[in-house]
Amino acid sequence: MLSTRTEYQKKLDGYLKESKNLTPLEKHLFLFIDKDKTFSPSTVSEALEKMHGSKSKAKGTAIASFNATHASSNYICPAFKAQFTKDKNGYARFLHLGTTRIWNADGSINQERLKKFEDYIAKESKEQIITKNTLTKYLNICKLADKPESTTGRNADSFFSSQSTQELAGSAAWDEVFDRLACGWKPRPDDYREMEPYLSLEDLRDFFIDSPKAFLKAECGLLPVAKPEPKSPEPLLAMPYKP
Repeated sequence: MLSTRTEYQKKLDGYLKESKNLTPLEKHLFLFIDKDKTFSPSTVSEALEKMHGSKSKAKGTAIASFNATHASSNYICPAFKAQFTKDKNGYARFLHLGTTRIWNADGSINQERLKKFEDYIAKESKEQIITKNTLTKYLNICKLADKPESTTGRNADSFFSSQSTQELAGSAAWDEVFDRLACGWKPRPDDYREMEPYLSLEDLRDFFIDSPKAFLKAECGLLPVAKPEPKSPEPLLAMPYKP
């Protein structure tokens, strides 16, 4: 474990030197783009592979294709890669529906939305963690309350990026986050026999503010914590017969 933590610290130090002038949203894409700031099925798949994710090629292709198509001004056919660069509206075209809306179009953090999310987590749990179930409930609240935005990609104007498609993409992305960054498991509130993963509040904050600090933990093997094996029910002991 010591060598694993040493590897993590070495990679983290290198990343921190390269990223000191980046915004939180730019840091979020840091491990998924090449030197030309292009993300594609290969760049995303390679990053997921380094994090020891399952089905990395298929997931990388889906993630890159969705985001490239969503951010593209050409809605005639789906795209497969795109440059993560600003235009006159910053990174607005890369934002989409079905999310927490914690990133602003200029790449900064919306502190009001981050506090709203953290307040919800605090109300749901006293353990400084967020379970998959808690996240799902919060995203459903956001879907009902948040309105489409004409100035960002948070709208359903494209045939290839409908509201349902965006929401499914967001849900799938969070599935991957919990799969790679789970720091523990708890019984589900609706079925105590089933376990669900949870994230620490620290890793969740890093995910939004300084993503590679969290992602590198998966790359170096510090996370995720494996799902515990289900316990076998205790055998019932026969009572001695007393006539």
